[in-house]
Amino acid sequence: MLDRSTATLTMRQYERDPRVPLPDAEWELAKAEVKDGEVVLTPSNIDLYIKGGFKPGWIYEFIYETEGSRVMYLGFLGIRDLLSLLRYETHDAAGNPSPLAGHVEKVYGIGASLSGRVIREYVYEGWNVDAAGRRVFDAVHTHTGSGRLFQNLRFAQVGRYPRQHEEHQWPAEYEALGQDFKTRGRRLEEQIVVLRRLWTEPFVTFEGRFHTLSGVGLNQLPQQPVQIWIGCAPEEPLLRRVARVADGWLPQVDPTEPLVRLRGDLAEAGRDPARFGVTWRLVAGPGGPESWGETVRQLESVGVRDVTIGAPPDVTGAQSLQRIIEARQALAAAWY
Repeated sequence: MLDRSTATLTMRQYERDPRVPLPDAEWELAKAEVKDGEVVLTPSNIDLYIKGGFKPGWIYEFIYETEGSRVMYLGFLGIRDLLSLLRYETHDAAGNPSPLAGHVEKVYGIGASLSGRVIREYVYEGWNVDAAGRRVFDAVHTHTGSGRLFQNLRFAQVGRYPRQHEEHQWPAEYEALGQDFKTRGRRLEEQIVVLRRLWTEPFVTFEGRFHTLSGVGLNQLPQQPVQIWIGCAPEEPLLRRVARVADGWLPQVDPTEPLVRLRGDLAEAGRDPARFGVTWRLVAGPGGPESWGETVRQLESVGVRDVTIGAPPDVTGAQSLQRIIEARQALAAAWY
């Protein structure tokens, strides 16, 4: 249970500002509802009520004692010690023989998305040296692992790296920054318009619904056009946005039927569907080269221009890489 007497609540406008404690009488652990014109509070361990409301854009920190907190970083420790054992040792601490003793020459790590972020943070935080001072990974590759992990800090969270101006994908965080979660798509669309101007004009003056710029420019403009592709579900409002502002679409489901609607949206936006990109991810399942080739031929017939290849989730490790190589070779032989 949360002990109200040991909890503190502070607020500040900017990250570097000193934290200002809110007096105990100004807030409650309660859910607020308006009934018959009056605010009615119901005690709660998951809701916070502040008299007068929250200030949009300000940073609030609620600190309290709790139980059952997880010890972070044990996963990194496990990765380091396991790979060190397999690479350098003949036996583990209990005397069991290492199955790879004498057979490991190099150790490479690859991760995609969240596992890529794990590898990136693993290296950044200095875990690539074992307890004896020896290198663990010889090289790592992070595919789409562009973020980091919120680990070596108080209040660490697995799988997220939230900061004041980044990783605000949750409705509560939009509200805390004074933004409307329901307008995030329109805000994104306006941002794409602003980016395209910043990439092509030395100085940009812009006044929109969400952004205002006055004579803003980049130090050096890109030498080549920068494409923006949007990945989304085939819901009609999303497809219309893709047709208006994107250079290509990354469908999350079978694109056969949605592409018919997308072509209509492109025509309505005054754009040439033939110059619009669509990429599909082929999962190289158990059907083999004939099945993979037939899938690509069907996608090509409806306008998919590019295909990336992945292995099904039940195929892992070296078998996953081998399956991707096999599919790539089969498709290359069939098309070229």
